[in-house]
Formats: sequence, structure tokens, C-alpha cells
Amino acid sequence: MQIYIVRAGDSLYAIARRFGTSVEELTRLNQIADPSRLVIGQSLIVPGPAEDVREQIEVNAYVYPTVPETVLTETMPYFTTLCPFSHSVTAEGELRPIADERLIRAAYAGQTAPLLTITNLGETGGFSSDLAHTVLTDEGVQARLLDNVVSQIREKDYYGLNINFEYIYPFDRDSYSQFVKRAAERLHPLGCPVSTAIAPKEGADQQGLLYTAHDYEAHGKYADRVILMT
Repeated sequence: MQIYIVRAGDSLYAIARRFGTSVEELTRLNQIADPSRLVIGQSLIVPGPAEDVREQIEVNAYVYPTVPETVLTETMPYFTTLCPFSHSVTAEGELRPIADERLIRAAYAGQTAPLLTITNLGETGGFSSDLAHTVLTDEGVQARLLDNVVSQIREKDYYGLNINFEYIYPFDRDSYSQFVKRAAERLHPLGCPVSTAIAPKEGADQQGLLYTAHDYEAHGKYADRVILMT
């Protein structure tokens, strides 16, 4: 037996055909009073081994260097990518180091891809809009930053790059999109994918310091993956 989650457009007849069973059997297994009424999100017991219809998903995890070894061991099999959090950038294009070697080893041991994660976290720990503005409006700083990114990826054997810039000024929206483009152009020839973390917007015109500068269309065009922050 396995669990199936009802989706929009599903009917008990269609689900029965998909799993090679009958409406009557599904009705019996789930004690359904009215087979014509299903609710989106409803859990149904259906016949057959779970592996027959398991869908593949990609899971990204942000992880602090202080994470206990037991947590890494238990959770690593469920991750596609692992992002040690984080290498914060400086106004000069440097990267502040973190103790990430253990996490990188654990990722590869668990067949998970470690991604170098860069952020605009300031020295006090919060995301800095001013720091992001300095980096995103100076191509020389960006060039040094990407040089340092490539150096760290090669030195520590990271699989790729994750960009997690938050609380960017709205007027830096296009500059941020162009930086994602430059990062992809620099890393793709090296065989390194680029992902970005984007705020959970309900519409393209959503206002707010967390949202406005995250251009879904641009990130979808330039980045290999986008991670929806939840």
C-alpha cells in the first residue's frame, strides 16, 4: 500500500486507472462515503508498492557549521544540494571564511552536492542593503568577488555556487539580475551550476525590501536553479 495526495482535476476513477485498481476498491480502502467528492490535498490509500509512483524532487538544505554530526548523518540522504551558511562578501569583493570542510566531506559522502553560498550579511550578522548596493554597482568588485568564488570552489571542491542576497534596495533590482548573469557566465564554462535564493512573492509587482529586487524572470533565465525561501 502507499499514500496518494489528491490534486486538482483528480477523480476517483482516474486515480483507480492510474494505479490499476477499481473505484470500489479505493472506496473500500479509504471508507469514502461519496466517491464523487474528493478534496485537493486529501490523502488516499492506494494499492501497490510506493516505489512505483514515487516522484523525484530536489531538496536544498542550508546548514550552519555547528550542526551536530548526528543531524548530518540522519538527514543527508534526503538532500540534493547542501549549502554551508555562509561565505559573506565584503565591500572589496572578498569572502569571509567559515569552517566548511566537514560539511563538504559529509555532503559528498552522502552523494549530495555542496554549493558555495555567498551572502550580503554584514559584520553584525544581518543582511545589509548597503553592502549589496556596493557590490552590485561596482563591476570591479564583482570581478574580484567572482575570482574569489572560483578560487574557493577549486580549493575546497565545491560543486557549484548559491547566491543568497537579501533585502536588496529596489533600485538595485536590475544590477542584481546582471550579477546573477555574470556569475553564470563565469562559472558555467567551469562546469559549475549557479542557484539563487528568491523571496516568496505572490506577484511580479509585489513591493517590499525583501521582494522587489528579486526578479523571478531574470533569475529563471540566468540561474540553473532557484530556491524559493519559505
